Amino acid sequence: MKIELGISTGSSNYIIQKRINKIEKYLSLNNKVILDLGCGNGNYSNYLASKSKFVIGIDVEKNRLNLAKKSFDKHNLNFYLFDGNKIPFESSFFDLIFMNEVLEHVNDESSILREIWRVLKKDGYLAIYVPNRKFPLEGHGMRIFNKKFNFPIPLLPWLPLYFHKFFFRARTYSKNKLLFLLKSNNLDVEFIDYLYPPLDNINILFKKDLLILFNKLENSPFRSFGMSILMLGRKK
Repeated sequence: MKIELGISTGSSNYIIQKRINKIEKYLSLNNKVILDLGCGNGNYSNYLASKSKFVIGIDVEKNRLNLAKKSFDKHNLNFYLFDGNKIPFESSFFDLIFMNEVLEHVNDESSILREIWRVLKKDGYLAIYVPNRKFPLEGHGMRIFNKKFNFPIPLLPWLPLYFHKFFFRARTYSKNKLLFLLKSNNLDVEFIDYLYPPLDNINILFKKDLLILFNKLENSPFRSFGMSILMLGRKK
């Protein structure tokens, strides 16, 4: 499967705050040194900086980093270019690493997770969001040979894994798959949650009612069918 770079999920204050608030249900950000790995245009980094001691955002795309640097000027916020392989900081540096819908786009999952483990302090946390394979829409669109379709594709995530290499532009994950990846890289999973679509860039009838329904589903036995999985893994 050919993995493609992602786009920012920080399209509104609502979804930025909702994603971070879910992490804060379990873990305080106060006085933390945080790495936003795959920070894109810096929207999440900026919000995290308002809640923590210091935030560093890194990304492989220079244009997005330049936009982030122009957009946000805080004394406790910096942005750096990242080669996609080695995180450019010393070992045991960060209290928390935030990885938001990024793992599905990296070439080597285990390699980047080993780097995350290296730069986390002992008992530091990885907070990671990934696309949920149980959600019935593929938000990255699809690819057939060299033709790309840039709109959500119904039921595509439910195809057998064999077909992913033919149609998918990014990975999706089951809860068990993500658990396995984190545990295999010495990260103990202490918290799991799910996120339903925020509908922040969609104008549809009954949008308010749908958001109320989605919020209820996130706190129901159907939460595991949400759009994204959140896991918090602690460095052993």
